[in-house]
Amino acid sequence: MERDGLRHATLPKTRNMRMETTQRTIPDRSSPGPRTASSVGRIHQDGSGNYAPGGSNKTIRARNKIVIGTWNVRTLREAGKIEQLEYEMSRYRWNILGLYEVRMKHFGETLTSDGHKLYHSGREDKHEHGVGFIVHKDSADAVLGCRPISSRIMTIRLKAAPFNITIIQAYAPTTDHEDEEVEDFYNEVQKTLNEVTKKDIIVVQGDWNAKIGEDAQEDWEGTCGQYCNQATNDRGLRLLEFAKYNDLKIMNTFGPHKPSRRWTWHSPGGEYHNQMDYILIPKSKAYKSSFSFYMLTYFVNTIYLF
Repeated sequence: MERDGLRHATLPKTRNMRMETTQRTIPDRSSPGPRTASSVGRIHQDGSGNYAPGGSNKTIRARNKIVIGTWNVRTLREAGKIEQLEYEMSRYRWNILGLYEVRMKHFGETLTSDGHKLYHSGREDKHEHGVGFIVHKDSADAVLGCRPISSRIMTIRLKAAPFNITIIQAYAPTTDHEDEEVEDFYNEVQKTLNEVTKKDIIVVQGDWNAKIGEDAQEDWEGTCGQYCNQATNDRGLRLLEFAKYNDLKIMNTFGPHKPSRRWTWHSPGGEYHNQMDYILIPKSKAYKSSFSFYMLTYFVNTIYLF
């Protein structure tokens, strides 16, 4: 997969997707009692309210593998972009794909032309940043809820056995943003992580705009591996601190893949390449039998659960 967006493809013209924005009561189907949201198309910056429900809550069983990945789509707000995403994904096996740089306003959910479910969380004032999830139609009924936190953070919860799965999708500020803004972002991710049900299987993934290098392996043993960049930058150290504090393992630095399969960012002209997108999971022994790491050429990072 290339960091700078989707491959171009010639697609048939299709009608634009429409987002439901009517008022309704939106329950978190994992617990009793309804939660009222003012509108599916609005987002609260503090993450309250707006919890999009799943369908009939089909359970993902341990005997079934679920493929989770993360991808920079550059934008989905332009006509044909959602169809282009579907076209690219039709060539691969996948269940849940975390998205960033979606650039769609507000919080909303959309049923795509292929029957997949798209959830997104963005700013209210402009088409900037934006995170989301696209859930395969075969897995859509397992969604318990999808919660917007901000234009940079979103969570989705899936009904699974023996444990439910919570995925946090994150999009960190780039290097041209002040350190204070980066700290605010990490504080929000930490708060979101703290609120996850303790029994859930947790995946924290996305674009961290950070570089973790081979020089970090010795000092951060168990947190990161050797399959990464040559050197660690300051933002990479911040990510390592976050992972260490929460006893998380940065999975795609442990995957023994050749460099061309690790890079998630390519400079214009293709002269420079970096790995800046990461998937983090808990180190605890309880997860070791539940996670295996896998890399597909076209995904940034992909893991198999169960």
